[in-house]
Amino acid sequence: MEPLHHPANPVSGRDLAQAGFPRTGTSDRPAEDETALPSQVYALQNP
Repeated sequence: MEPLHHPANPVSGRDLAQAGFPRTGTSDRPAEDETALPSQVYALQNP
């Protein structure tokens, strides 16, 4: 599972980290206007 959040919403990143999803990097995701947004990507750690 690899959730991500919009780069303009750092609060979502903090929420993901607190829920056990450490940041693993960035990924360019297409935006509505066809440009690429560098979204933060997280991954679930195994217990």
